[in-house]
Amino acid sequence: MALVLPLLIVTVLAAGTGAVIGLMLPQHNNEVQTAQTGHGQTSHDKDSGRRAAGASLKALPPITTNLVDQKSTWVRLEAAIVLEGEPPADIDVLGGKVADDIMAFLRTVQLAQIEGPSGLQNLREDLNDLVRIRSAGKVRELVLQSLIVE
Repeated sequence: MALVLPLLIVTVLAAGTGAVIGLMLPQHNNEVQTAQTGHGQTSHDKDSGRRAAGASLKALPPITTNLVDQKSTWVRLEAAIVLEGEPPADIDVLGGKVADDIMAFLRTVQLAQIEGPSGLQNLREDLNDLVRIRSAGKVRELVLQSLIVE
């Protein structure tokens, strides 16, 4: 009995504390979300409006090539480009040139350079720089849809 009574008191205190905190958290989360997004508009609504107004998406043809260090290792990359504003009239030509540049770049990459999360991030940044230069700033971002290494 000496052990059961203190254990019961601690359990009731813990349950009460948990209930009070649980009731306070939803109010706090709503206040934080309202303060972050401003004027009751959710961040999803703001992002979708910004993307729809000033960007368009163009899928590139799939790119398949081998790597520089191992001729038996093949890479297949599927990507799309996000364009600033309205797409230009020569969007298909631009997409073809970007795909050619990406293929030429991938032929210079070693397998060790694209392994792991940091390798993939570096590849993404390099390809984004390459695409921005090729498009003279018309492309906002290159989106990697899939990358398969065999």
